[in-house]
Amino acid sequence: MLSGGQLFINRPILLSVLAILAITYAKGSLLKFKRINSLFFIVLVITIEWILRIDDHIFMPILIRYLNFFSAVIILVIYLNSPGGILLFRKDLYIILFWISLGAIINFIIANFFSSVFYTINTTDGSSINSLFYIFNYHESVANQYNLVRPDFVFYEPGVLQIYINIFLYLSLFIYNNKKNSLIALISVFFTLSTTGIIITLIILIFFYFKFIIKNNSKFKIFNIIILGLLIIPFFYLLSQNIGDKLNGEAIGSSIAREYDFYTGLEIIKQYPILGIGFDHARYISLSGVNYYSDTLLTGDSIEDRPSSNGLINLFYSIGIFLGSLYLFLLYRQKLLPDKILIFIIMLLSLFGESLVFTPFFLLFVCSSSVIFRLNNQ
Repeated sequence: MLSGGQLFINRPILLSVLAILAITYAKGSLLKFKRINSLFFIVLVITIEWILRIDDHIFMPILIRYLNFFSAVIILVIYLNSPGGILLFRKDLYIILFWISLGAIINFIIANFFSSVFYTINTTDGSSINSLFYIFNYHESVANQYNLVRPDFVFYEPGVLQIYINIFLYLSLFIYNNKKNSLIALISVFFTLSTTGIIITLIILIFFYFKFIIKNNSKFKIFNIIILGLLIIPFFYLLSQNIGDKLNGEAIGSSIAREYDFYTGLEIIKQYPILGIGFDHARYISLSGVNYYSDTLLTGDSIEDRPSSNGLINLFYSIGIFLGSLYLFLLYRQKLLPDKILIFIIMLLSLFGESLVFTPFFLLFVCSSSVIFRLNNQ
């Protein structure tokens, strides 16, 4: 919920609760754990970098980022000190993502066929969403040329929801070889109608095709290839429709906004390449007003107080090119899931479309690259 959850949730309070629960559950294991020295080095580097940025000593933004980082470290330590180790992490993640994927399907069905049961609530950013029990949510009645409602579920938009569904698809195909759950994941991500989500799904299926089906010498090889091909066809069709709609159709505003976020953030990176501008959102808003991308169709009202939707740009304008590159390197070296190249592609594409780069879930993968542990920690 701290990594893309609904905006009506108070982040500082939820983050504090997570930190307290994690520390309580760890029961001193953090002090006993001797394989996180490199994590302290990362904290030290970030602290020094923050001190050197003499014009940005705003307490609350840096505190929230450190709490995010600390929560990720504590959760990682808990799993590494558990009897199941990393295998337990994958199992727990798999169970959680199953319910998220199933919830997305339920959300889609209720929102499109029983929309009258939803009620409107206001979020912390001043917008409103349609909600049922604060669990099933959607923030727009008609989102696309299909005249269908896209589910948000417990996240603030379908683009975030697809990240977790696609990771569930990866786990179902590559780790647990579960055909039923793979189908649930495919249906779920299809219902999000997310362009980025569809691209990631296609990449996962193509990786799966080359890693397993091509090397499969069984008599069902041809049958498996045909089935996979039939599954890919509707995703390619949906992708082509979405791209066309974003270039020339009703969703063109989305592509214009993302283009604005990319080039505006790029201008800020050019001016602050070494240290970045820090984590203060108000400072980004102030600088974006000076360095904004002028060749845009967005109006002044759309630009005013607009946060960046590009997580990778956010990464580099916040902490600079050096630390940003280190972050991506550590993300690639994550040790929580195998198939590093595929996981890195999934994460990279996801962060390109969503500003979640400093949230606990993604930091958990970054931190995992800095510890040494056996597969099952036994």
